[in-house]
Amino acid sequence: MTSLWVDSGARYENLNESGATHLIQRLALHGAGGRSADRIAKEIGRLGGEFEAQTERDSAVYQMRVSPDDISAGTKLITDIALRPSLTQAALTAESEKLLEALRALDKDADLVLERMFLRSLWKGHGLCREPRGRLLTVRGQTKLESFKPNKLKSFHTHSHHPNALTFVAAGNVRHDAIEKLAGRLLGSLEHPKSTASTITPKTYKFLALRNRPQFSKVRVEIGFPACAAADKERHSAALLNAVIGGGPDSRLALSASKGKLPTLAISSQLRMFSDVGCLSIRARSDRQNTEKVIQQIGDELWRIADKHVDKNEIERARTVCKAALLSEVDSLSNRVTGLASAERYHKRLLSLKEEFEAFDQVTAKAVQQLASLWINPYELSMAVLGNLAGLKIGRRMLERH
Repeated sequence: MTSLWVDSGARYENLNESGATHLIQRLALHGAGGRSADRIAKEIGRLGGEFEAQTERDSAVYQMRVSPDDISAGTKLITDIALRPSLTQAALTAESEKLLEALRALDKDADLVLERMFLRSLWKGHGLCREPRGRLLTVRGQTKLESFKPNKLKSFHTHSHHPNALTFVAAGNVRHDAIEKLAGRLLGSLEHPKSTASTITPKTYKFLALRNRPQFSKVRVEIGFPACAAADKERHSAALLNAVIGGGPDSRLALSASKGKLPTLAISSQLRMFSDVGCLSIRARSDRQNTEKVIQQIGDELWRIADKHVDKNEIERARTVCKAALLSEVDSLSNRVTGLASAERYHKRLLSLKEEFEAFDQVTAKAVQQLASLWINPYELSMAVLGNLAGLKIGRRMLERH
């Protein structure tokens, strides 16, 4: 598999540029590197048909799964798609309505609406809080997605897709020296723009965000707190803490739900880590009548973890979960590429499986509990609640120690 990762996406976009990266990725398939849309489609088909473009909050990814014999042709194709898109008005016209329809559909997905509520409140005003695919509407005076023009997109592309923003990754049956020469030949002559897209570290806010949406039959809750960045020394402890809380079937919250003690329909936790910030959050879905009880019990469980020594058996189970996630990078080529890209972008070096396993083995139960006691406190816990909230009494007091 060959891929090109670009430091672009939501965090590098101003408010009036929101969605520019994703729109560029869609338009690039209409023409790039002197190729027409038809020729691009035929080349993708000839090379196996497995091309993928993804827009994340802090990256734009272009990748293909190809045979070893086609690695050069595949890399040349994704490089041209990523770095030399035509970005014509015809392509913009063809894709704008499709994208707007996709964004309208996002507004009907309760889980995505909840995530948007949570992150918009957590990192308010920063690009990391915005949906990578863009927005339907903005506040008065700001640009709407449908008002993008080719020149605006070309300007953003020049400032965001530049040499210092690129990470080239290949995995599978490849030779390092051959890939290094290929990357040098395709990327070595790129020019640096006079100005580049930039980003700053977002400020993290404490919040309570409530949205009454009676059309959603279930109430969704996300409770979270600030965590470490992707390259911080606490990242292994953070991953174990996430696994202890709700990151697997043996986690505290999952076991509580399966035994009927926690009246929730679904529950999980997620650790988000970027280059400079992170957060750990618990997401639950429940019937309306159980919402207040679910929130209260999640808050109580978080405090138990923060106040008491985490059990050694829990840490061993959490270690197994985290190591299994690392092993999945070996078993899956796409996961391997993602892991290599993350290591290069966040750590600036390759992280071996042995090194990561040893780092997890060195984390003690005491270290995880100390991290929990530092992060889980009434001054940092935040919550977003979405659904039919009429008559429910939801407040910050529910997250306090009882």
